[in-house]
Order: sequence, then structure tokens, then C-alpha cells
Amino acid sequence: LVALPLLGGARAAAAVACASLLAGALALSLQPRTLATLRVGAALAANICVLWPTSWNPSVMGKGLAYLAPKLQPQLEGASLAQADRGTRIHHYRDGAESTVLVYDGGEGTPRAFVVNGRHEATSTPADMRNQYLLGHLPALLHRGPVREGLVIALGSGMTAGCLALHAQRVTVVELARDVIDAARTFAGWNH
Repeated sequence: LVALPLLGGARAAAAVACASLLAGALALSLQPRTLATLRVGAALAANICVLWPTSWNPSVMGKGLAYLAPKLQPQLEGASLAQADRGTRIHHYRDGAESTVLVYDGGEGTPRAFVVNGRHEATSTPADMRNQYLLGHLPALLHRGPVREGLVIALGSGMTAGCLALHAQRVTVVELARDVIDAARTFAGWNH
């Protein structure tokens, strides 16, 4: 819970792996016949853990390839993942205690996507925007009389809250993941 936001996903995973290696080496070093060999091994493992550069491409890891694999398969025939990811621009990426949040697009003039824990939650495509706008407008339009207060659970891209704010005097948004709030700001052009 502490390592992920401080170190990021790649380094936190490496830290856990290194801690496991060192714990195993320590347990084995307590055996008298393997002491010298294991001390050298533990020192080597510690150096590798400290010096090993750990990073991963957020646009690959954050997109949730498990969700996208069936759609990407025709594009990936004979191509590498790096080729398929070419042109991706990251507008926001954060590994947090609650979630991993990514906002990206494919370059100038392409739709923007909002991804939480590898699942695409919102985009700036017309079909997605209609859905998110409708979720904000429809309850307000069906309400009899003026809308004094509205509640949006889960901020997401902020489009639904933005639409509801056009009708309600006051809108309360409940969001569990702090990093989603920063990510929603990258959708300001669509949030009214």
C-alpha cells in the first residue's frame, strides 16, 4: 500500500521480488554448509535489486491488454507490441494505492481514453460521450421542477458531472481514487 504510490508499479514489483530473494538468501545462509556461497549470492542479489533499472511503458501496462487483446490481435499479426503502440501520447499516468490511472490518445486529432486498472472507462469518441452526457442530462431533465442538488458516484472523466452541473444548483461527486481527479482534468475540454 505504501510502496506502490511511492515507487510506481514496476519498482514496487521489483522491490517485492528483491525482498523475497533476500529473505530466501537469509534463510539459506543460516545453514552452516552454505554460508559462504550464500553470502556472496545475497550480496549479488542485493546489488542487482538496487541497481536494476525497473520501468515499464505505461501506455502498454496501463491500457489493460487483457481487455484489448481480442481487438488488437489483427493489428498485432506479425508486428511487435511496440509497433502497435507507436504514436500513443500519455496525458496522465499514476500508480496509486487505490488504482492505476491512465489517460492517453493516439496523437493529434485522435480520441482520448481514460483507463482505470486496465479497463477503459471513458473516451472522447462520440458514442462514449453521448452515453456520459446522457447520464448527466437525463435525470435532471426527468426531474420535476428545478434541480437543487445532484450526486455523481465515481468522477471518471468528469463528463457526467459536468452535464449535471448545467442543471443542478449544486453537484456532489464521490470519488474513491485521488488519482482519478487529476486524470479528469485532462478531459476539461469535454466537461463543460
